[in-house]
Amino acid sequence: AATSYDNLAVATELTSEEYGIGFRKGSDLTGELNKLIDEFTADGTLKTLADKYNLVLAESKDEETTEATVNDLDYIKANGKLVIGITDYEPMNYRDKNGEWTGFDTEFAQKVCEKLGVKAEFVEIDWDNKFLALESKAIDCVWNGLTVTPARAAQWSITMNYLENKQCAVVRKADKDKYNSYDALKKARIVAEDGSAGEDAAKEILGIK
Repeated sequence: AATSYDNLAVATELTSEEYGIGFRKGSDLTGELNKLIDEFTADGTLKTLADKYNLVLAESKDEETTEATVNDLDYIKANGKLVIGITDYEPMNYRDKNGEWTGFDTEFAQKVCEKLGVKAEFVEIDWDNKFLALESKAIDCVWNGLTVTPARAAQWSITMNYLENKQCAVVRKADKDKYNSYDALKKARIVAEDGSAGEDAAKEILGIK
């Protein structure tokens, strides 16, 4: 495995995971998005985007259907926009040289919003407070490389998985042989984003505080 930086290298893979889009619990937008994920998978739209950003699509699975109890579809159509909670996270959502949002999730969301007949509005959020932002309707969804976990699935309505990802420990290339095992990594100083899947992996697998 490689990184985007010549002086860095992947020391080891920690976990495999899959991404989904998070909506309010019971939101009818979850079912709408699942239909569009299926459509964009069938017509090759997602494959084209994944190839563009060097990403791997999740394997297609039969998803359990849950009854929609929150009418968010009419809500966003009345507002004329889908407010999407993101962070600056390349290659999912990031700013191009002109300061405009781009990335896999950005382009995917824009295509979905075209189908829904609304505008995609991207709002940077505090990742630690994403659940509160969603519940307060400051945003309508979290669409930013959101790792699907049992805890999140219990709090939110989450779409079917659409991308595969791995959590990896990245080190200076010169130190790759030094940190080539979990035991070696436990002795390293490790940095991860608060509330991220990377932090969970560091804590659960490496026992890092």
